[in-house]
Amino acid sequence: KRRTRDLVQDVGKAHTNGLIALAEGMHNYLRGKPKTAYRLLRQAERTFRDHCDGLLFEETVAEAFALRALMFQGELKQVSELLPAALARAGDRRNHLQLSWMKADIFSILSLAHEELDQLRADIAWTSAQFLGKGWQGTLTYMHLFQFRARVDLLLYEGRTAEAWEEHERRYPALISAGFDQQEFSRASLLDTRAR
Repeated sequence: KRRTRDLVQDVGKAHTNGLIALAEGMHNYLRGKPKTAYRLLRQAERTFRDHCDGLLFEETVAEAFALRALMFQGELKQVSELLPAALARAGDRRNHLQLSWMKADIFSILSLAHEELDQLRADIAWTSAQFLGKGWQGTLTYMHLFQFRARVDLLLYEGRTAEAWEEHERRYPALISAGFDQQEFSRASLLDTRAR
């Protein structure tokens, strides 16, 4: 790891520097070190945005996970301040993956914290309209996972625990069958939702 970083610093390639910061940031995120993850992921995001062209996916992942790292530190106010600019950038670029990720995944917690339940319902509906044309038939994507989590969060917040469990039992097996339990990020999301 150290030799790779030293070599890249010597070469000075922005793309490679960004990828290393992204990989190290994700490593720290998945190991439960959100402060270190946030710093590295923001570094990767800035590198991709300011010094690279055509790396929308990498920039999206870095920005979304940086904001998630802040969420896991309890920095809801800071995330609330950063989120509008992130949504505007995603909208300007027509980056529907990032928009749905931010609206209907972990950032649904912000809607709940601000008691913006109608906004969260609208975000869930938007994600469904954009990405779930075939509903839960066919190939499942991360949009299904995002919508599942947001819907369960909303039902739990409203005190509709029986409906939340029914939604979980209806969707969880399909997500497992689609292999979402085979990836660290999605496995953690599934386990978190199931535990609640």
